[in-house]
Amino acid sequence: MDFKLTDQQREMVDVLRRFRQRELAPKAIRWLNGEYPYENLKQLAQMGILGMSVPEEFGGSSASCFRFS
Repeated sequence: MDFKLTDQQREMVDVLRRFRQRELAPKAIRWLNGEYPYENLKQLAQMGILGMSVPEEFGGSSASCFRFS
């Protein structure tokens, strides 16, 4: 089995890493204090991340953890 990421998958990892550093890390203490990150969930939804593993018939992209298309 080949677990090498495609160029598209590596790009998605990079996008998510930058998002985590820019948007999530600075707000982490707020979540620990009980604040829910609604604004970040909206951003992740707009990026198509939240529905990745949801079947297409239900509005997701049916992506696996190794496929970001």
